[in-house]
Amino acid sequence: MTGFDIEEISLRDVTFLFDVSVKNPYPLDLCLEAMRLTFFVEGAQVAQVQTAKGFTVKARGEETSRFHAALRYEDVLAAVKNYAEKDYLNTLVKSEIVIPLPKIPGLPSRLTFAYDFKSKIPALKPHISIHCCPTVWGSLSYKLPGDN
Repeated sequence: MTGFDIEEISLRDVTFLFDVSVKNPYPLDLCLEAMRLTFFVEGAQVAQVQTAKGFTVKARGEETSRFHAALRYEDVLAAVKNYAEKDYLNTLVKSEIVIPLPKIPGLPSRLTFAYDFKSKIPALKPHISIHCCPTVWGSLSYKLPGDN
């Protein structure tokens, strides 16, 4: 994994951006069948993305794939107990690279390589207030459950 960033935050979800690079040290092109990322928050799977099709890494070359993964807050809230009490959430991104092998008797049809990336992300607890015409309407405020 060569890059990780928060691409966008909205009131419904947060979109993460992942760059995953594959280096090929061999003198032959390396064909990949698929690359997959599975996202876990506090041990529960909340999303999965993968390449639309396979790709090739040139001999002694490097290829980077960019993944956009949107995690909906309602999915995270359903997966995480005591969300309101947490400041950070443990996350795990399991990446999987699948390489097809030639059809040779006794040889498996593919090899799979896995890599895990662990991190902590903030447990977002937005406080939304709408203030309009204080002399006439007062103010309207909404707090999320568990927000003090």
